[in-house]
Amino acid sequence: MKIMKITIAWALLLSLLFISVAAQSAGKKKCELLKKSGQAVVGDKAPFFGGWYFKERQKVFNTDKVWGNPGEKRIALVFFTTTCGPCLAGMEKLKKARKELKKAKVPVYLVNFKEDAKKVERFMKKHPMPFPVIHDRFGNAQGAYLDSSGKSVVLPRTVILGKDGKVKLIIGEEGDDYVDCMIERNG
Repeated sequence: MKIMKITIAWALLLSLLFISVAAQSAGKKKCELLKKSGQAVVGDKAPFFGGWYFKERQKVFNTDKVWGNPGEKRIALVFFTTTCGPCLAGMEKLKKARKELKKAKVPVYLVNFKEDAKKVERFMKKHPMPFPVIHDRFGNAQGAYLDSSGKSVVLPRTVILGKDGKVKLIIGEEGDDYVDCMIERNG
């Protein structure tokens, strides 16, 4: 009888442990990983994209000449608009993880899609970020990286490019593992 009670107690304990672990993992939201966005396809050569740095208006940014620091294996292009709530939430996650991203040598470039420069400047003053902001004032990123539905731009969108010039990862909606995906632990 004593052995039966112990067996039942262990079975109950293990069941509760299993339920607890399942409940914790069920609450974690994973990143939405895409195979394609615009002309960008994971594993293929990254489409060319260019824009202007906000702080240095005369300085041009382009994906072919972005590699500046030794040891960088990938860069993150994080596309946003000032009216995209999920974009701001993702940017805040990156801001909190900036030291981790720097240590992993993953530079982040925030790319504003097709908005008025003054509107973006006001937004960035209200929500300062420790990353360079690129202005895509003519919407060049739309065909290259942002057309998902074939009809419109869908944000948020993060594209990870490798030093080999290929698209490594495309993230739609950011999950709890957003930074991990960017650093390559899960991506």
